[in-house]
Amino acid sequence: RELMALCLSNVSGLSARSSSKDAIRLVDAAWVWTEPHSMRLKIRVTIQRQVSGGTILQQAFVITFVVRNQQCIECQSEFRQGSWKSLVQVRQRAVNHKRTFLYLEQLILKHGAHRGCLSIETFRDGMDFYFPDTGKANRFISFLESVVPIRTKMSKKLIGEDRHSNISNFKFTNLVEIVPLCRGDLLYLPHKIARDLGDLARTAVVKNITHLIHFQDPVSGRSSSMNPEIYWRGVGTHTN
Repeated sequence: RELMALCLSNVSGLSARSSSKDAIRLVDAAWVWTEPHSMRLKIRVTIQRQVSGGTILQQAFVITFVVRNQQCIECQSEFRQGSWKSLVQVRQRAVNHKRTFLYLEQLILKHGAHRGCLSIETFRDGMDFYFPDTGKANRFISFLESVVPIRTKMSKKLIGEDRHSNISNFKFTNLVEIVPLCRGDLLYLPHKIARDLGDLARTAVVKNITHLIHFQDPVSGRSSSMNPEIYWRGVGTHTN
């Protein structure tokens, strides 16, 4: 019944209920058998209409509907060459283990942050996420910033230009680099940063990784946190 109602709702002029006397009234509707592979749906309908003098005119006829397969916008873009508009490259380099990256993968799946992504490619040091527009890519990057310490770098490439209408078509690439630290790593702090963080020991153990880097002084047991900007700006080498 739902399919029949959907089909009949697209036929202009048909109205099962109408207060107007001269309106066309649907009296009966029934399916007409068709071959399953014909991609056709047929409905025999009976309609009535009041004409001049109170006379009611009744007529029966068959309406044919053609079935057309259609994909959603995301699926259409996925199978269309050159469809992606924004690429997010997530990388964690200079580490022999992937504890932080594996933790990030679990968070992406848990929160569904990859929804709207056209395709995903996996590499040795990270993953590439292809998005149909920059808005979805920016929302994904904002999610990454809220769960792990990162830095981003954006570039764009001109792929088409209409000089008459002053319209340009760009593809954007966003490189997202995760700090090369995991829980349990040893972190060597420069003297100035160790002093600014409360005169901590220059050798610290990474306690936890969130959107900040949490570490602990192994001698005194004191804890502190560092934002990714400070790390990228001045922290030296670290060893496992």
